[in-house]
Amino acid sequence: MKKRLLALCLSLFFIFSLTSCGSDLNKQKEIYGQNRLEVKENMQKLGLAINSMKDEDLLTIKDKFDEQAKEAKTDVDKENATLYSSLMKSYSEVNNELGDFEGFGDFSVTKAGKTVTFTLNEKFDKRNADFVFVYTIIGDSMKLTGMNVNPIYTKGEIFKKAGLNVITGMLTVFCVLILISLIIYAFNIFPYLEEKKKAKVNLEELISAEDKEADLDLSSDLELVAVITAAICAAGEMTTDDFVVRHIKRR
Repeated sequence: MKKRLLALCLSLFFIFSLTSCGSDLNKQKEIYGQNRLEVKENMQKLGLAINSMKDEDLLTIKDKFDEQAKEAKTDVDKENATLYSSLMKSYSEVNNELGDFEGFGDFSVTKAGKTVTFTLNEKFDKRNADFVFVYTIIGDSMKLTGMNVNPIYTKGEIFKKAGLNVITGMLTVFCVLILISLIIYAFNIFPYLEEKKKAKVNLEELISAEDKEADLDLSSDLELVAVITAAICAAGEMTTDDFVVRHIKRR
C-alpha cells in the first residue's frame, strides 16, 4: 500500500512539474535566446500577410520559394526557403476550409523534449486554426525548424475521421486477404488443369493409334477382296476386268 501511495505521489509531482514548466515559458521574456513577444509579433505579421492572399497567390509564392531553395548557395538559405514554401502550401490546402480571416486569439508556448512550440490561434468565419512555429533547441539557443497551420476540428469530426480511417484500413486488409485466398486457391486448380491436359493428350494419342490400326492394308485378305469385288460388280453392272482392288480401308 505504501509503495502505491509513493508511486501516485511521484506521478502527481511529475505532472505538476511539467505543468509549471509550460506555464513558466508563457511568462518568460526570453526563451532560449528568442524574445517571446517578438516571436508573437512576427507570427501575427506573417499571419496577416498570408491570410490576405488568395490560393493562386499562395501557390505562386510557394513556387518562388521552391526556386530559391534550388538556387540557394548556403544550407541556411535553402532551409529558410523550404520552410516558407511548406508554409504557403499548408495555407493553400486549408484556405477554403477556413474561410475569411477575422482576427487572432490566444498565444501559448509549450516545450516537449528538445522542441519548443509557439502557437497562435487564428479566427476565421468557417473554422478556427492554430498558426504554429516549431523550434528545435540547440544548446542554449533554438532554431526554427517548422511552420504550419492546423485547422481546429470538433471531437465529432475527429471521431468521424478516425472511424473512416478504421473502416478504410479494415476494407484494405479484407481485400488483401481475399486476394491471397484466391491466389492460394489458384494453386490447387493448376494441378487439376495439368492432369486434364495430360488426359486429353493421352486420349488423342489413343485415337491416333486406333486410326493407324484402321488404316492397315486389308487387300491381302483374298476372301474379303472377292466379296467386295462381287458386290461392286453386282451394284454397278461391271465386270471384274473393269477395275482392280489395290487397297481396302476399314472405317
